Amino acid sequence: GVLWAHNDSGNEPQLFALSVDGKVLTPKGINVEGATLKDWEAGARGENDLYVTELGNNLNASKSLGVYKLAEPTDPAQAASVKPEGFYPITYPDQTGFPPTDRWEFDCEAAFCWNNKLYVLTKNRPAFRMFVQRDTSNLYSLNLGTLKEKNVLTRVDEVAHLGGWVTGADISSDGNWIVVLCESPVQSLWLFKRPEEGDRFFSDSPEVRRFIFQKGGQLESVAFAPVKGKEMLVMVNEEREVFHISLDRFQKVEP
Repeated sequence: GVLWAHNDSGNEPQLFALSVDGKVLTPKGINVEGATLKDWEAGARGENDLYVTELGNNLNASKSLGVYKLAEPTDPAQAASVKPEGFYPITYPDQTGFPPTDRWEFDCEAAFCWNNKLYVLTKNRPAFRMFVQRDTSNLYSLNLGTLKEKNVLTRVDEVAHLGGWVTGADISSDGNWIVVLCESPVQSLWLFKRPEEGDRFFSDSPEVRRFIFQKGGQLESVAFAPVKGKEMLVMVNEEREVFHISLDRFQKVEP
């Protein structure tokens, strides 16, 4: 029932624990010792660890991308600071230019953990057009069991025709559904049923559902969380509004 959040660029490297109704459980924040916050854009929870991604890359020119790994505080209200196990630099296997001249597809605001891997989804643009959205996303994985001084992501899938660019993602507690948040120009949530084998979560998904909405503000986070005994989707926008979405509000998308 605890959600982990962080601020965007221009702030201190801190984590904040929230209840599912938006109450801040750590008003002063939890300092992440020794970390720098250039453009944190997504967090993900593994079995016992938190992963904070330094993957914001609006200009697609950064060569200092990476992931912080840290133990999840067991009592957030009593934790003043946490020391990361490490910062693990990562690169995209298909990026050759900094910035590329053909496509800007190396910015990430969405991540989740499953089966001891970190999965990240890109926020895509045409080259040199930072505020123009493409409704596509590329899916990469990172093996969390073999993190080292240099790490190259593995490209595993891609998805198109989402209606907006991707700013959030998560996986359900039973591992059966992946949610993808599209923030703009069409605000929507997508549910992809995880295939029985492999991690081509989009191309091989046996069932896809969608929920379209309006007036969500600037949304860059979504999580599966228990709300009154029922697993729901929780979104928090940059205006600090909290939304709960029941899974029965989604419409099935025909192939």
